Amino acid sequence: MKKKVMVLGIVIGIVVVVVGSMIRSYYHQVQKKEDERIAQIQYYANLAEFLSLGSYYYSVNDPIEVQYYPSRYTDLHVERWKILAELLPYIEYPEALIKENEWEEAVQRLIENVESYSTYYYSKEDSEQEVMIRPQEVMAFIKSNSRSDNLTELLEEANFEG
Repeated sequence: MKKKVMVLGIVIGIVVVVVGSMIRSYYHQVQKKEDERIAQIQYYANLAEFLSLGSYYYSVNDPIEVQYYPSRYTDLHVERWKILAELLPYIEYPEALIKENEWEEAVQRLIENVESYSTYYYSKEDSEQEVMIRPQEVMAFIKSNSRSDNLTELLEEANFEG
């Protein structure tokens, strides 16, 4: 009898461990998927914030569907983007994408442009870099009108008053 109780106890212990592992594995999968969903929503929110865009979420579940539209402040960001596209190499203004409200693709293109400009910037000697616009200043200027001395000087030379 003791032997049967001991075997039964071992079997129950194994079942509890296996079921517990399965539940924990399922929980981690669900949590990982939820974390990815939240990260994606945060990405969309950051994109809207960058250009002061309005956004409407048709769905926050898989797949997340969001539509952006310009707010009354978006034009300020867009004007700063346009001027930098005129003044800096590798920075392009995707007029067609913006006219079609393809904001996600437009911002992705800007990120790629800044990466190309960054490569160009860091290929220069230190003495040349001292008078250039740093790559991180591109995004800071577009987002919040932040200006370094070099950028202020470049904008004044271009008669930009924004």
